[in-house]
Amino acid sequence: MSVISQTNDNKEWLEIFKLGIVLSVVYFVQGMGGLSGIPLTFYFKDILLFDEAQSQKFAAITGIAWLIKPLFGYISDRWPLFGYRRRTYMVLMALTAAISWWLLALMVHFDYRQYAALVIIFNLSALGYAFVDVVCDAVMVENGQRLGKETFFVNLQWFALGIAGFIAGFSGGQLQAAIKSGSISLSAVFVISGLVLLWKVSNTFLIEVPTRGGTLVEGIVGNPRFINPV
Repeated sequence: MSVISQTNDNKEWLEIFKLGIVLSVVYFVQGMGGLSGIPLTFYFKDILLFDEAQSQKFAAITGIAWLIKPLFGYISDRWPLFGYRRRTYMVLMALTAAISWWLLALMVHFDYRQYAALVIIFNLSALGYAFVDVVCDAVMVENGQRLGKETFFVNLQWFALGIAGFIAGFSGGQLQAAIKSGSISLSAVFVISGLVLLWKVSNTFLIEVPTRGGTLVEGIVGNPRFINPV
């Protein structure tokens, strides 16, 4: 009996470990999104010559995805994709965000300054980040409650976010200095930002996510999964 119990405990801790990696990686990558924050400011201000009002308007137009996050939870709850309610959406949306960064890199490289194209690209990026954020929180809530480790997972996520924010804040300034000196191109920074997202994609496959489960009300506004100040 004790051997069986120990085996079950080992399986549970292995599952917690794998889930911890996936959840912390998602938040770490979100934090690393700040890596391109300072270079983006440089791009809008010094290359596109946006004034403060134009920058604020652009930010509002391209931030819509974060305002409709509950809709993404409803979609993943209601319509499984290729047999999965979480995993497939995480991979697809992470790739969407990565591709948007690479498209931006191409625009910068070829000096293409079409406003409508920028709006589309940044909305795609926001869609990817926001959707993955919702799905990640859903995985955390569902599995955290089942394993009794919800608080542990939340703390782990915010720890990863804080570490990434520190690294991104420091590196972003270094990148801008390198861009101004000509040591690195601005397009290369955006390519790197896209590559970082591939880490999120690869780690998504570390866990099995049930094809069914939960209820439709999980996608309604007010569910704990949507309480996320990021």
